[in-house]
Amino acid sequence: MGTVFELRASGDYRVLHRFTGGADGLEPYAGVTLYQGSVYGVTTAGGDPYCYCGVVFSIKP
Repeated sequence: MGTVFELRASGDYRVLHRFTGGADGLEPYAGVTLYQGSVYGVTTAGGDPYCYCGVVFSIKP
């Protein structure tokens, strides 16, 4: 389904979000953008149950 995670210099990581394929989207696509402390990106599917056409997401770590 897809995951957004934070990778630390030590090699440890922390999961920020696991996409469920529902309203929060499915399969994050391409790169993400970090702007003013939030991570922004898009998914290829999920979101609206009628078109299932993806979402724009924002995650504040």
